[in-house]
This record gives sequence, structure tokens and C-alpha cells, in this order.
Amino acid sequence: MSQLESRGFWEKFKKDPVPAIGMAGFFGVVGYSLYNYRNKSASTKPSVYVIQTRVAAQGLVIGILTVSLGFHMYQNYLHRNEPHENALNLHHHHDQSKDTNAKH
Repeated sequence: MSQLESRGFWEKFKKDPVPAIGMAGFFGVVGYSLYNYRNKSASTKPSVYVIQTRVAAQGLVIGILTVSLGFHMYQNYLHRNEPHENALNLHHHHDQSKDTNAKH
């Protein structure tokens, strides 16, 4: 991989690390399941073990996305100090419509 490609990856990772963390978690669960395959109970069929691994990996990714969504919502809506730009535009538009209605 060239230096330019690796720098682009790190810039994307710094901007939004959720996809990379989700993929790492997914492959971690799959790797852990493959490593522990020989330790599964004798009564568990291989197909059921694979389905359990898939569900665990998907659950991890969904959990990461949920935590990320909650964090982004907290950052964007609950923890900001200035009013949202669209709210300002809506308020300004609402004031103008009141002024035009008052003139009529």
C-alpha cells in the first residue's frame, strides 16, 4: 500500500471511525469463533455454531452503530451551545410571515 493510500485511510478513520471499528469487531468475533470451534459442545451442530457466530457478529456491529448514533445525537442536538442553523432560518421565516400578515 502506498503512503498516499494509508494517509487517506487514516484521514477517513479520524473523520468517522465507526465503520472501521465495526469491521474490526465483526472480524474479531468471527476469528474468536473459528479459534474456539474445537471447544464447542459435542451436541452443537456445525451449522448451528455458524449461525450463532453470525448472530454474535451482527449483534456486535449493530451495538456499535447504536452507540455511535447515540453519541452523534448527543453531540449534535443535546450538547451544542448555539442554535441550529435551520432553526434560525425557520424562526426568521416565521417572523417575516407575521410581519406580512400584520400589514394586511
